[in-house]
Amino acid sequence: MFHVKHMANMHLNDIAGAMTFPEIQNVSRETFHKTESDYTNNQKEFGELISLWLWWNRKINLFSRKTTAGDLELHIKHSLLIRSFLGGGINDKIIDAGTGGGLPGIPLAITDTRRQYLLVDKVQKKQLALRDIIKKLNLGAVTALHSDIGKLHVSGPVRIVTKHAFSIPFLLGSVNHLDWSQMIFLKGDDLFSEISEDLNEKYHFSINKIAHSSPFFYKKYIVSIKKL
Repeated sequence: MFHVKHMANMHLNDIAGAMTFPEIQNVSRETFHKTESDYTNNQKEFGELISLWLWWNRKINLFSRKTTAGDLELHIKHSLLIRSFLGGGINDKIIDAGTGGGLPGIPLAITDTRRQYLLVDKVQKKQLALRDIIKKLNLGAVTALHSDIGKLHVSGPVRIVTKHAFSIPFLLGSVNHLDWSQMIFLKGDDLFSEISEDLNEKYHFSINKIAHSSPFFYKKYIVSIKKL
């Protein structure tokens, strides 16, 4: 269960010198409660997912060899926090860029079966595992795609999510060919070195600090980006 830790609001310009950035908010208690509820309501599916992850991880290293079921539960909840920030309607496809073992895409797809999810990664062996997991969990609206995100072609409006897979400038520069309206990054404090004045003038950044007691979430942020 999440135990929220109160922290005063910060400003990114406190860290980044003279640059002007939006205020950093803390993820709200309501968002933590929603995430906990999403996890509880889908606990059977998440238990099956964790078992499949651990089985595949012994074979092809989806995650660190030391990853435990408890670690994966935290990764799932980390991914589910995105739901409260993800806009758009059911016709917007969700692209999980650099999905690796399926984070954050698979947890999001389990809790939102209305939208189509595309899990994109250029490591072929991980895609093999993902296809097996998708099939065994009966996730009909989820597709695993072996592709470089910069070469991916998808028709229609998309929203992009990613968990520690890319730097902000790199991903922004790689998807100009896609009709995207929002990107959500799960980032560490490396985000402060990635947002330049130039990017700040081109995009709207919303930054939320994941502030609660678990060391897993120390210096972790949710960054939502939209075009101006």
